[in-house]
Amino acid sequence: MFMIIMMNKNKIQRFIYLLEFFLALCVAEVSSEFIEQRTRNCIDNELCDTCTLCAPGFETSHVCTETKDTVCTQCIPGQSFNPVAGRNVYCKPCKDCPINSRLKRSCNLTHNTECECERDFYIDLASGTCKPCTVCTHGYGAARPCSPFHNTLCRTCPHGTYNNMHSTTSGCIPCTQCKESQHILHRCTHIQDTICAESDIPFNGRRRDMDTIDEEAEESDSIIAIYCALLASVVFGLLVYVTIKQCRAKPPIKTNGTVPSSASVPLCHPRPTLVDMELPPSRLDRRAKPNDVRPIMVVNEKGKKLRTALAETRMRDVSLAKRREMEILLDMRSNDDWMLLAEYLGYSSPRINVLGQRALEKQVPPARCLLSDWAKQEESYIGYLAEALEDIGREDVATVLWRSDDSSRPLDIL
Repeated sequence: MFMIIMMNKNKIQRFIYLLEFFLALCVAEVSSEFIEQRTRNCIDNELCDTCTLCAPGFETSHVCTETKDTVCTQCIPGQSFNPVAGRNVYCKPCKDCPINSRLKRSCNLTHNTECECERDFYIDLASGTCKPCTVCTHGYGAARPCSPFHNTLCRTCPHGTYNNMHSTTSGCIPCTQCKESQHILHRCTHIQDTICAESDIPFNGRRRDMDTIDEEAEESDSIIAIYCALLASVVFGLLVYVTIKQCRAKPPIKTNGTVPSSASVPLCHPRPTLVDMELPPSRLDRRAKPNDVRPIMVVNEKGKKLRTALAETRMRDVSLAKRREMEILLDMRSNDDWMLLAEYLGYSSPRINVLGQRALEKQVPPARCLLSDWAKQEESYIGYLAEALEDIGREDVATVLWRSDDSSRPLDIL
């Protein structure tokens, strides 16, 4: 028994020796590999340090050599990045998001910019741009809906389904099944759902509803026709009114060199009077009254002929000297005379204010702006202007109009 135990012990020791031998060989192999890894072609196999690896977010600015370690430089934040570590790595420029995309994550030292296409757009890997997704029309459904990563895949709606929309994400919809208490008015197609109706609704009832709708439509058409007729009548009345007003604004017609009397003047050519002019209440008191003492203008036969000849002269044909003299006279007595004259000539209050503002900006007499503006009108006859001047009590200015251009009478300024 003792012998057997001793023999087993020897076997165990041999096994241990063999195990130690193999372990020594493994350690020697690993040591040789470690030494080989830590050398950089060093002379005489002397022990050297391992080259430094540049971490993510850094790049190699100087490569490792036998005498100098690796030199790493950080990437520029927001402009470049490096996602891996290594001895010979470089930073890459951050990309910009293409059109029709939004920023998902900003660029940092270790990750590039992440973008995502907008709704109804997908990324085209070949060009790197976001392109619009295909729209599935009526009768087609999106078997693969549009997403930021792939385009829509449209398929024809199979039997029993339909799609009545234009969409990049909507698929085919199952057709509605009518209940037992309903009957089918319109069967389902690939572009329209089933139309069901209750069985107790008679067909003629629906026919009567359609007749009622037609009657209401006819009544609406009749009302529209009446409104159009009324509108046409109003427009025609306005045209007649404007025509009559324009005819009354024309000067009297000469007959054999003389001005016809009021009885012989046609309806379309009456002389404008103060009654025809619309003046605001604030200016009514400025009209000449019958009891007012106004200078009497004595005009001889030659003067009458001159007046008759000048009555149809337009303001734009009046000499510049006369117009300047009239401006001075209008501004001498009262600053409101030109405004009253403007009202008699048919100017509205807003238009008068515009003329006053224009005169203030140009630093010229307001009467100059008034006469220049009135001279641009087609019916700016000096006969009207002279009568308006006499009606506001400015016969002195009207006298300038009737004076011939060859008159050398000096201007009396008191």
